[in-house]
Amino acid sequence: MAVIPARALQRSIGVSRLDVNTFEAAEADTSATPEAGVVVVVSSLIGALGSLFVNGLWGFIATIAILLIGWFIWAWLSAFVAQKVFNVTTTDTGEMLRTTGYAYAPRVLGIIPFLGFVGAIWSLVAIIVGMRQAAEMTTTQAVITAIIGFLPAVIAMAIVTAMLT
Repeated sequence: MAVIPARALQRSIGVSRLDVNTFEAAEADTSATPEAGVVVVVSSLIGALGSLFVNGLWGFIATIAILLIGWFIWAWLSAFVAQKVFNVTTTDTGEMLRTTGYAYAPRVLGIIPFLGFVGAIWSLVAIIVGMRQAAEMTTTQAVITAIIGFLPAVIAMAIVTAMLT
């Protein structure tokens, strides 16, 4: 599966604009999972540069690792929660990986340390919209799904932060 940089950029912008049609296109394009992964990697690397200046090399590495591993876990848990809690039969982990992967794009703002928080919140909103579209659920259900799926990432970040300090 080839990664097409122009399409990745176009979808990243569309998802950042919270354009529902872009989410739907990413959801339906089963060949785009690696491309969504590249968006996660690139946005994580760029965004984590801000943490390099604030938290040093280990903070930089930990940020990237948590974002990448967290993306997989969060997508899997979100698909699981949508299916088991909300009885959604129209989604799977692949759809969640694609719609949430492109939603990591606003994290590039993290290159500027004080804008990292803005990028993280923007990304979170886009992830919730992506989950809603992938699972064809309500926004409230998507928020609940996102919170349940995000808890393991918060725990992992707390553990890593504690180990680094």
